Amino acid sequence: MHRTVRLDLGRLIGRAAMAGRRGASASVAAGMVPVAQGGDGGGSVRIPAAFCHLVGLKPSVGRVSAGPGKSSRWGHSVPAVVTRTVRDTAAVLDAVSGGAPGDLGGPAPLPPGGLAAMVGRDPGRLRVGVLAHAPDHAPQVADEVREAVLDTARILERLGHEVEEAYPARMLEPRCLEAFFDALSVTAAQSVEALTRELGEEPGPDDLDPVTWLWVRRGREITGLELADALVWQNGLRAAMAHWWQGFDLLLSPVFATPPGPVGWPWREPDGLQKSVDVLTFTAPFNTTGRPAIAVPAALTESGEPIGIQLAAAYGREDLLVSVAALLEAERPWASHRPQVFPAEGM
Repeated sequence: MHRTVRLDLGRLIGRAAMAGRRGASASVAAGMVPVAQGGDGGGSVRIPAAFCHLVGLKPSVGRVSAGPGKSSRWGHSVPAVVTRTVRDTAAVLDAVSGGAPGDLGGPAPLPPGGLAAMVGRDPGRLRVGVLAHAPDHAPQVADEVREAVLDTARILERLGHEVEEAYPARMLEPRCLEAFFDALSVTAAQSVEALTRELGEEPGPDDLDPVTWLWVRRGREITGLELADALVWQNGLRAAMAHWWQGFDLLLSPVFATPPGPVGWPWREPDGLQKSVDVLTFTAPFNTTGRPAIAVPAALTESGEPIGIQLAAAYGREDLLVSVAALLEAERPWASHRPQVFPAEGM
């Protein structure tokens, strides 16, 4: 889609779907389609889902094959979908999960009956860590977003789960996003090189999204040693987060630190390159580590803008995400929200 899509949930979410799968999420929210597919390489499914009052589940790496004959160039991006309900998301993932020749492997098989069977099933008493703040180097969590996270924590506690403030500390270190950004930028540059060979001419800034072009330029400046250092750091992050999940079942956090901003924010600002990565504080670590995470609606701001929360689990535990997300959906029925759709100004 080449035009801005504006929605109204209560009042206006003209800011809907700022990241990756903008048209897809807006189309599902508008009721044009029940499900839309996308790739989540840093939050590109979860963030638009949160901004459009939808469900977006990033599966474990390897759960859904990109094959045959194709794979993520950098191992972070996975096929995913956005839907209006947890059951729809679970049903689609049941249908598309599985490997293909050439895959490097994947998580354990889905539970009997698939993920859809987890909707309405008691997951048992779970230990849930809560992260409701951002590090100093990143955009700070808005009060309305923090309250949505804490209110979700209270719901989970009332449902019988053990809830406490706890999180993998390394995911908040500055190097976490720096290493992610290095790998992402090199991948963007390599993708353009491959496209140039295929088309016979090099795409320029007029052919690419502005922030993608900034990533390409940055990727061309990174040395092989810098990329290797980033990948080594990311391997350490995977190990650290795997250790954290030995003591917890879920991590509850924001999807995004603030409610949706104006269309084009932050990519069109002078420091949009840096902001385009800083805003991924809560989503990108689960791409780096390959762990599953789901965004679900939690609240609306006073002006009617959606706020989503994120639940993340250990590798291969999409079953827990679906089960708990369905419990939250029962507590906060969100599928009835039907936005108005109207053209953006100036169209």
